[in-house]
Formats: sequence, structure tokens, C-alpha cells
Amino acid sequence: MSGSRLVALGHHQPSRVLANTDLERMVDTSDEWIRRRTGIATRHIADSESVTDMATSAAAKALATADPWEGFVSYLVGLYELQAHDRALNDAISQRIPLSAEVLAACHQGLEHVTRVIDRAKASGQLRADYSPTDLPPLSAAMSRVITEFPNDWRRFLAHYVDGLRATEHTGRPSSGHNLSLTGRTAEPRPE
Repeated sequence: MSGSRLVALGHHQPSRVLANTDLERMVDTSDEWIRRRTGIATRHIADSESVTDMATSAAAKALATADPWEGFVSYLVGLYELQAHDRALNDAISQRIPLSAEVLAACHQGLEHVTRVIDRAKASGQLRADYSPTDLPPLSAAMSRVITEFPNDWRRFLAHYVDGLRATEHTGRPSSGHNLSLTGRTAEPRPE
């Protein structure tokens, strides 16, 4: 990413791995058949971990990263990396399928965790002061569409987005009150 470098990744995968060869023993299939149709060789299975546990772990890894900006960027990259590799998760995030009460609760708790990641990056002066956790759901919806329509280009899209989030003192660009006329209307600065 221009102006950014990834030094850590805030993500989480359950520890149990289910390989295609394991599935061969359960149902009439083969590793070759699954790989050819899906590209999947293994998958991580959550036995006792909830979505909330995984979100908590990912946020903790991002918060443990020494540089707050790198922690924030690594959280986003990890989130969308997971979304890009899990079609069901991507569908759930884009709300193409109904979300269960557990998934909705996990989303709200995950938002609480990422708030700490965002606040830390803002406090360091590296993240725009007007960025808010409420900016993540529209980004996630957009990323879901980009991942679906342009699966090889989602990192480039995210890089452009993230480059626009740097605070003024780090980029020399304004951090709020941009005059965006892409829709013919001026974007209003977000109130603090």
C-alpha cells in the first residue's frame, strides 16, 4: 500500500483444520474434485470458538502491534483477507443471506473491539480524526462487492481507501472536509 507497509496482521483462524482428505472419509468426494471446483484444500473449523471469540483475538493481535497505524491497517487487511477466502462470510457481511442473532451480536461486539483499534490509531495522530467505527459497515459492504466482482483486485481497492485515511501530518493532505463532487454534491465533514 502506498505510504503504508504491513508489519503485522490482526486476524484469527480456529485451530482445528479439516482437509479435503478428511472429507473423503466422510462423504463420496475427492481432494481433486473439491480443489478443481472451489480451490479449497483445507478449512479451519471453530468447535468451541464463537465469531465473537475470533473477533476479539483479531483485535487483540492488532492492538499488540507496536505501531497503531500498522495495527489498524493489519486489522483491515486481515478482515478482508478472511472475507475474500470465505464465501459464506462474504455473503453474510454483504447481507445477501439473513444473519442469525448470534452473528448480529458478534458483529456488534466486534465493532466494540475494532473501536479500540481505531481509537488507538487516531490517538497516535496517524488516522484521520473524523474516521469512526460507523465507517466500517459501508466499507465492508463495498469490499464484499469488490471481492465478489473483482476477486484479484480487492487489495488495490483497499489500498486506495486506506491511503485516504492517513491524518494530515502524515500525508500533507487535508483530513476532513474534502470537497468530493463525484455525485454532484459536496461531502460534509463528519461532526466530532
